[in-house]
Amino acid sequence: MEYPYKTIEVYPNGSLCRTYWNYYTLLDHSVDTIVEVYKLSVSDQEYDYAMRFYNYLAKNNVPYNWFGVIGFVIPVFTSNGGYFCSEGVVEGLKFGGILSDEIKGWKINPDMLKQLLTTMKAERIKLLKVVYDKNNKQKTIIELL
Repeated sequence: MEYPYKTIEVYPNGSLCRTYWNYYTLLDHSVDTIVEVYKLSVSDQEYDYAMRFYNYLAKNNVPYNWFGVIGFVIPVFTSNGGYFCSEGVVEGLKFGGILSDEIKGWKINPDMLKQLLTTMKAERIKLLKVVYDKNNKQKTIIELL
C-alpha cells in the first residue's frame, strides 16, 4: 500500500535536539510505528486557515516543545516556543476556528487529543503501521483496519 502524500508533523532530524515541524511521509517513521488517521468535517475556510498554521510550522521548521512534554510530569515547564505533537494539532484547529480559544493546546496530551477528536465527531478512518518488507528490502505501510 502506497502513501506518497506528505504529512506535516514533528520528527527528529538526526537527533532529538534537532526535532522540528516539517513535511514528511509516513515512510519517514520508524518500523513498527502505528499511525491513526482521523477524518473531521470542517468548512473549506476552516480547512484553509488550519492548513496555513500547519504549513507555517513546516516551512519555518518550528521546534518541538520538549519543555511542554516535560510539563506533563513537572508542571513548572510549559513551553520553549515550539509545539509538541498534540499541542500543534490543537493550535492549528484553533487557528482554523474549529476549536475554541479557551482550549489550551499545551494542556492536551495525545490521549486527550483522541478524546477531543471523538467529542468533535471525528472518525478514525485508518490505522496504519510502518513495517519492513524483507522481500523488497524497504519500509512499507500496511493497513491494520
